[in-house]
Amino acid sequence: MQTDQFSPNQNTNIERNLTSLLEVHHRGLPETNIAAHIRDIIVDAGLAGRDEITMEEHPAGHDARRVDIYVRNTFIEVKKDITSGNTISSAHLAQLDGYLEAAAADGKGVQNGILTDGKLWLERNVGDRHHAMKVAARNHREFDQPSQAVRLKEWLDSIIDRQETDLVPNAANLSKYLGEGSPVFRMANQLLTQAYESDRDAPTVEVKRRLWQDLLQVALGRDAAQAGDESDWLFIRHTYITSLVAVIMQQQLLGDIVRYAEDHPDALLKGRILAEQSGLHGVIDADLFTWPTEIDQNEYLRAIARQVERFDWEDNPREVAPILYQNVISQEERDRLSEYYTPRWLAQEITNALIDDPLNQRVLDPACGSGTFIETAVERIRDHACNLSPTETLRKMQENVAGIDINPVAVQLAKATWVMAAADTIRAAFANQDERSVVVPVYLGDSMQLRYDTGTLVATDDITLDTGESDPGEGDTVVFRIPKSLARDSAQFDRLIFDLADAIDQGHDTSRVVHRYDLDEATRASVIDMADSMRRLHQADRNHVWAYYIRNMTRPAVIADDKVDVIIGNPPWLTYGQSADIIREELRSMSEDRYQIWAGGNFAPHQELATLFYTRCAELYAHAGTDVGMVMPHSALRTGQHRKWRTGSYKEKGRGRTIQNALDFQTKEPWDLVPILITGENSRSRLGKPIQDWA
Repeated sequence: MQTDQFSPNQNTNIERNLTSLLEVHHRGLPETNIAAHIRDIIVDAGLAGRDEITMEEHPAGHDARRVDIYVRNTFIEVKKDITSGNTISSAHLAQLDGYLEAAAADGKGVQNGILTDGKLWLERNVGDRHHAMKVAARNHREFDQPSQAVRLKEWLDSIIDRQETDLVPNAANLSKYLGEGSPVFRMANQLLTQAYESDRDAPTVEVKRRLWQDLLQVALGRDAAQAGDESDWLFIRHTYITSLVAVIMQQQLLGDIVRYAEDHPDALLKGRILAEQSGLHGVIDADLFTWPTEIDQNEYLRAIARQVERFDWEDNPREVAPILYQNVISQEERDRLSEYYTPRWLAQEITNALIDDPLNQRVLDPACGSGTFIETAVERIRDHACNLSPTETLRKMQENVAGIDINPVAVQLAKATWVMAAADTIRAAFANQDERSVVVPVYLGDSMQLRYDTGTLVATDDITLDTGESDPGEGDTVVFRIPKSLARDSAQFDRLIFDLADAIDQGHDTSRVVHRYDLDEATRASVIDMADSMRRLHQADRNHVWAYYIRNMTRPAVIADDKVDVIIGNPPWLTYGQSADIIREELRSMSEDRYQIWAGGNFAPHQELATLFYTRCAELYAHAGTDVGMVMPHSALRTGQHRKWRTGSYKEKGRGRTIQNALDFQTKEPWDLVPILITGENSRSRLGKPIQDWA
């Protein structure tokens, strides 16, 4: 497992200082001795210079009282013992609160307070600018072993290093304050690692971890998320980045994020607060990364919230999600996983070229990644909606731009990208009080629909989802069967699934929920069966994720029925040899039998999956007039193993017929970007003749 390291000398100094501090505490020496050792820890750990620390500071200009330590915007009050009986002393808390309130009234700029006896530590905070005099308490922490010195340093760093506010969320600041090298990342990573290692066998953690691994291997190939420490490391990092993005979105739209993280961390992480306060549904959900608060690890979320609140998110900065991802997952790791993100300029060029009537064209990115194409498509609607009200513009954004990805962390990033691109429109629509409910059309799903019937999907009336989870004592896995007629009404379907999950959580009768909806008898029976399956999983403590899973995984089949006008994106850049074992034969069969684009022989392991993805998505989601524009590997345009694909005419083996949605590659010229990358010329290289539609 990869770990985050401080310098050996710094680690040694911190441990030595904490050892001395604990010795002073245990011997019951005077408070001045404890305070002196705390000052040494702060200085030696590099949290502040000795000249930035004042001992025995007056909390306000004409206040005769003295606080033990004043460093930057933090008061530290020291006691021999901060407890009274088995609880934190209310008298000591009142004393520190009095100091903080006096400093706030005097305009001293002190926001944070720490009460400690050298072993127990408790943070107090006077709140943000909306609640300037509300003193909030953080859960107390105990650092009673020298081996916890690094954690103490990170905890202090997350409080003391808050002297800067209204930070601009540019790439440099996002990296410095939220990326891999930041104190908040190191603290959160350590807390998440410890929580995961102690509770990895808890059902709610185990089921999310398994689903994450299965989906990631399909998305990124056989080398992704394999068993072992390396995979655990990646799961924890994905949990951090998705939690971080969730907090940023809610700070941008709601503000006051520290208070929510303090009072309702689980509701914050699962999006319930966002849905209640803003009407945004499906943006933040009880997904694969909400396991920490389900096992009572809330401190990491509070640390993230405190850091996020320092930024000014008013200007809707671009590409926040991919910037953060690239600052948490190293370039080396992204290369190993074959994760390649589309440059914004290229997504913008393709979007502008294909979406010429954005208010009336329905656009799909079936491999949306972190949402670069989603962002440019939403902005295209915004820029052409001058004559529409904010509410009408928002509806166009919801109806006309959709994204799908099977990578669970990518979906969360893309949702954030959609929300940030549409944030001004959302706020304006809500301000007019004529729109209070928004569903973000970005879904976790399999665009190639490998888990469905590989024949004509529209021929079946049900969507079947195998959970991979077995009932206790049963060999068969639990399977959800969802009528397409129900799933097509996404608003009603989402409400129904939400209501069923809520009823199950509270132990209520789900049949009453089902009968509140206007359903025909066959659909009602299917929904009752689905609710029974959800209840059985809940009883096995494995239910926290299935409402999210059902609502998302059904969307590709529904979109396939409706078709779209434009398909854009950057498909998976994997070869058949790199694909996951669990789907490799299915991919080959589809390529060889259904479309007959399989080269075989020595070419077989090196054939790009992108060509099959392109063909499959065109068949599923395109009508006769759909434009397709994708960023393809150079080999798809040039090499022999993709010659059959470039014909655009596909025949199903044994039936001697051309697939209905054969592709016309003669419409537009491809852009061969390899010469641009080699020469640096800002020009497009043309092939001898058109081969691929905006490849």
